[in-house]
Amino acid sequence: MQPKLIISFEHLSEPGFLLLVTNVDTSLSTNNNFPLPWGNGVPTPAMISTAVAAYKLAYKAAEGGDRGLIKIRNTQRKALTAQLKKVAPYLEIVADGDAGVLATTGFTQRHDIVKGVAPVILAALTGLKVTRAALSGGLTVHAKADPHADVYHVQIASADPSVEANWSATVEYVHCNRIDLTGLTPTKTYYVRIRGFNKSGAGVWATSAGIVVL
Repeated sequence: MQPKLIISFEHLSEPGFLLLVTNVDTSLSTNNNFPLPWGNGVPTPAMISTAVAAYKLAYKAAEGGDRGLIKIRNTQRKALTAQLKKVAPYLEIVADGDAGVLATTGFTQRHDIVKGVAPVILAALTGLKVTRAALSGGLTVHAKADPHADVYHVQIASADPSVEANWSATVEYVHCNRIDLTGLTPTKTYYVRIRGFNKSGAGVWATSAGIVVL
């Protein structure tokens, strides 16, 4: 199981580290989620409070830029960091994966990386069937739905379907089990094509053979 509490503090500035350890100290001093006694070798809340207090004093003293005092502050930070790195695994064990409980520790939590869903490129729809509608001037289109498609695009052509310019503007539908095309010219031959569309883009057109509208 990946550790949930971040215990890499090297990237934190001194003010950032001070804010973090203050939060941890306050959060653990009276935290009913982690009752005493703690495990052997695990720094207690009292020990952490003592180390935080020592670091705060050293931090304040080093604000003037004295190199010797900065060295003392760095030593106190190193000692406090060692304690926090020991206590974090114990807190994770007690919390048993409960993010809400870990949120009460004052530590920053590590968020699992969620991998994005791989894009699905849509193939041509299958089962395309175009029939004459009961009413004159109409066609009914049916195709097998693609579970990865969000909507369906339909176009018609009344001239050579191999010429892209002969296709009509796209009409969008949320289904493809029964699409009624109306207002067509009787005795004229029409071609129909349909494709799925999703967040990855348009699928491959499935094109029907020519059919004469009655």
